[in-house]
Amino acid sequence: MSETPSRPRVLFVITSRGKGTGGHHFSLRDLTARLRAQADVHIATVAIRFPPSLADVPDVTFIPWSPYRLPGVLADLLALVRRFRPTHLHSYDPSALQLTRVLSLWTRLPLIHTQCGGPTPRRNVPRAPDVVLFSEENRSGLAAHPRMADCRLHLIASRVNPVALDPARALALRRHIGWQPGDRVVLRINRLVHEYRPAMDQALALGALWRDMGARVHVVLLGSAGDEDLVRELEALAGRTPDVHVVTTPEFTTQAAALLGAADAVVGTGRGLMEAAFAGRVVFAPVAGHALPALLAPDTVDALAHANFSPRARLGDAFPDEVLARRAREALATESSLAASGAYARTLYDERFDASVAARKHLAIYAEARPWPAGEAPEAVADLGLNVLLETLRRVRRALVGGR
Repeated sequence: MSETPSRPRVLFVITSRGKGTGGHHFSLRDLTARLRAQADVHIATVAIRFPPSLADVPDVTFIPWSPYRLPGVLADLLALVRRFRPTHLHSYDPSALQLTRVLSLWTRLPLIHTQCGGPTPRRNVPRAPDVVLFSEENRSGLAAHPRMADCRLHLIASRVNPVALDPARALALRRHIGWQPGDRVVLRINRLVHEYRPAMDQALALGALWRDMGARVHVVLLGSAGDEDLVRELEALAGRTPDVHVVTTPEFTTQAAALLGAADAVVGTGRGLMEAAFAGRVVFAPVAGHALPALLAPDTVDALAHANFSPRARLGDAFPDEVLARRAREALATESSLAASGAYARTLYDERFDASVAARKHLAIYAEARPWPAGEAPEAVADLGLNVLLETLRRVRRALVGGR
């Protein structure tokens, strides 16, 4: 390939089979917004329907997806390559990687892949010449996998752009829950699915601890409804506990980060934790095997970041529940302690969570990126074909089981 221009032209590919509101869509939004100062960027979204999370993002091409039109999808991507003339391909989810590996074979364009958090894959590992990982959990896990031996792994934690806080909406949320001057709010934002139940339980436990300190505390579980049985269970809990609120209306769940100003303390995971840090809230993260979340502090942040601030995080024997409880009481005790913990969280945002840091690191990767090896073409084609076959079988099964 000819010498790469000093200003990269990066074609991102992201796929969506559902609502298109997954966290990796927002990570892509924030990364590309910062990259545009030093690179030309275009996004191809291969999806059943256009993802609403990309609705106001510039330079996006929608390519309709169906396993029955795979040749058409590849043809559309090749046509986009001819129009945009990228210097690099960058896939942003496993299905996108399977498409871009074939595209890289055809065009000989360098290929980069981002593995967006979650548990470390054990079977369908994300083989690409360069792989960006959000957590040390994923980096070390994939580094030990024999199929990843010839892949360069780059640890670049998920990062976010500044949040446009909306004081009017935050006030509306406080009025919605019956907040009165002097009341405190513990906020947990996530889609209401079983995956996040441990984080929600720890938010409830933090609220109970703060109440035991004599404060009037509202715990707000804010997010769109996912698993219906869980939503019913949480709403029943809220019905028995006046200071627990389950909020699922689009008025508040749409761009929910804008409401962070309504909270005094936030139990956050992944991007949500980083957005709360930007807002200068007192930030806690869930910890596996504990009743309480952990305060974000100088001696906990690295351990919590190991699993990208997910409920899988572990702190070790030095942080039993009684230590987590003592730390929480100290942070929540006074206005000055709240302010100090919030200021530390904001410092972490400026130093570690700002997406501009990630953009600079991506530019360094692009300077040395490589195409998918021509000698491994059979693997790329076979993996894509197997993925399409499995998706087709899943669709048939859903139609038979659901009677559709």
